[in-house]
Amino acid sequence: MMPVRKVLRTFLYIRMKRTSIDIYLRKYMVYSIVMEILLEICSKLISVIFSMMTPLSVLMSTYHTIIQEIKQRIIPTDIGNYFVNKDRMDAIPYIKKKRTIIVIVEKLGKYE
Repeated sequence: MMPVRKVLRTFLYIRMKRTSIDIYLRKYMVYSIVMEILLEICSKLISVIFSMMTPLSVLMSTYHTIIQEIKQRIIPTDIGNYFVNKDRMDAIPYIKKKRTIIVIVEKLGKYE
């Protein structure tokens, strides 16, 4: 699997035929997935910080648990080293019908 920092920096890019829905779907997928992951991390870290009586070992194990959850959320597909969010793809059947190619890119700005 990819290192966590790299996972957080990667974004989903959805390539469809050049239509106005392309940009909308691309931005929706990117921001919703990234925000979902970040909100989850923040909420868990805040709950740990508020119970500050916890020793460092407990803090580290919580960190590793969060990492594992992120890795499970972003799963490998059958296309080489590309990764997609399975839950999100199941939620949008329209994309599947159009045989969308999902590619990981390091920076969203690369395609804008």
